Amino acid sequence: MLLGKLTNREKEIAELITQCYSDKQIMNKLFIAKSTYKTYLSNLYEKFGIYDPNEKEHSVKRLRLAFAFLDYKQKNIEA
Repeated sequence: MLLGKLTNREKEIAELITQCYSDKQIMNKLFIAKSTYKTYLSNLYEKFGIYDPNEKEHSVKRLRLAFAFLDYKQKNIEA
């Protein structure tokens, strides 16, 4: 479930996450600072409703984001 429209950069980051790029690889590939990357990730988590306060593990949140983005892409292809 998408709670807001994704920006082009958010789509780009989510796509790289689905391709198993690490955080550092994404930052290097897109030439963005760690703080900027964290902001994009926070925005993506919020837009996809991934904000369980009990879920502290970053890798689990990234995995949930990857599946949510793939589902989003599939629905937009079919529409």
